[in-house]
Amino acid sequence: MNRIEYHEEFRPQCSPPGSEVSGIRISPDKKRIAYFARFPPNSGLVNIICIEPAGGTGQGIIKIELVTGMASDLRWSPDGAHLACCLNDPKTTPCTPLGIAWITNCRDPAGPQRVAGQTHGMSFAWMPTNEELAVASSAFLRIINIQKNSEKKIADLHDDGDPLFPPKVAVSPDGNRIAYTTRRTDENISRVWIANLTDERWGSILLTSYPGAFVFLSPFWSPDSMTLGLHVVHPKMEKSEIAIFPNLSGEGEIVYRNNLLNPVHEPSYVPSGNGIIFYHAAQPSYQYTKAGPAHLALLVLCGNSPAGMHILTEPSDNNVWLRFIDTRQLAVDGADAVFLLNLPFRQDHDRMKTGQTGRLNNE
Repeated sequence: MNRIEYHEEFRPQCSPPGSEVSGIRISPDKKRIAYFARFPPNSGLVNIICIEPAGGTGQGIIKIELVTGMASDLRWSPDGAHLACCLNDPKTTPCTPLGIAWITNCRDPAGPQRVAGQTHGMSFAWMPTNEELAVASSAFLRIINIQKNSEKKIADLHDDGDPLFPPKVAVSPDGNRIAYTTRRTDENISRVWIANLTDERWGSILLTSYPGAFVFLSPFWSPDSMTLGLHVVHPKMEKSEIAIFPNLSGEGEIVYRNNLLNPVHEPSYVPSGNGIIFYHAAQPSYQYTKAGPAHLALLVLCGNSPAGMHILTEPSDNNVWLRFIDTRQLAVDGADAVFLLNLPFRQDHDRMKTGQTGRLNNE
């Protein structure tokens, strides 16, 4: 299979002088980029979130001051109208989570002027409603309405609250379920739970568990909301794997294994549902490590079984966030840039389903 080149690249055109740019994200309509601009600790300047036209001259840049010295995991709402991020305490190592903040009305020509609100929590995901966040703390899973400034508790969440292993949250595309992870060092176990929002009863069901409290679990959903995928990176066991749970039942089916440590990230199903895009570590950086630069890879699925893996790009250390902008275009949000990648399959995709060598075109 031919390697795929990035078709579009977006970088800030007018970042504040003296700042370090990171966490760049492109809006779903590809019209704006948002990013963190961080200044040296002793500069006396406040770190900010910037919003500017994508691919423009930097004119019309909007700057919003952060209420804390550090933030991470900047994400657009599905409709591109709002932004949210995690707030962290830069004075601690690792950075202690301070909460979740959001910025509203990002499509307003005048632009937002400040952070609109914040709540306690360690991680979050946007709901399909565009005005709600699913927020996980070490005690509860909640849904926050950022316009009404209201909240609804969904389930108890028993987690150690370790900033290195925060609970992860993934909302199904239809908005009916939330998958989230927890860990307990006293039990030496990590778990994945499902909260069903169509059930009026309080609580969640346990989907699966993994031995060990030092495991990175990253859940992700199929486009039809019927299957949960789980990317597992186990540093102590020196391995990575992807498991899928069709119909959210059974012990799960392992569709990918690697004896190296992949980057910790959330893979993405392709819009057709018959493949998974993820980062695959092909070789270690040096002799005494199990981690290294990773390729962007496509795992082809035939039903619920693997039917081949294809390497799409050259290896890179800049592996952050994967999401499809539309049915053909993948956004790779990086630390200092955003790349858009076209994945146009030929119509002979059935050959790939049977395990034969597939091919992608750079049309």
